[in-house]
Amino acid sequence: MPILKMSEARFNDLVYLTLKKLYFEPNMGEGCCPRECDIRVCMNMSQPEMLVGVNPVVAMILSPAEVAPKSHDKMYDVDTDKVFDECKDYMEDHWFKQEMPEDWTKGAKEFFEDVVKVLMTVPEDKCGG
Repeated sequence: MPILKMSEARFNDLVYLTLKKLYFEPNMGEGCCPRECDIRVCMNMSQPEMLVGVNPVVAMILSPAEVAPKSHDKMYDVDTDKVFDECKDYMEDHWFKQEMPEDWTKGAKEFFEDVVKVLMTVPEDKCGG
């Protein structure tokens, strides 16, 4: 997929939906969701620009009470392939402690591409909610 310009709020939604629909619900049950810290870390890993001026130690801390960034004004050029890869790596490394099977990855990538297409049609004021 191409690099897409999107708000931080839309970017947040992309990471949230990726984690929720590809990992949390299928593996932990209906309604299970990523924490805000999971979302923020995946956003940081796939968009290093978010870490400019941020203390790297603070950026690594996963606080259960944090709120992931959701600005409608901050815009990023988001490499959606990198978002998919970083979410996958995060879940494999942090949650599952093993790699996802190759056949799963192919189907997940196709689903992810559909999520990106639909998410880009959502009105901006509906993002980040």
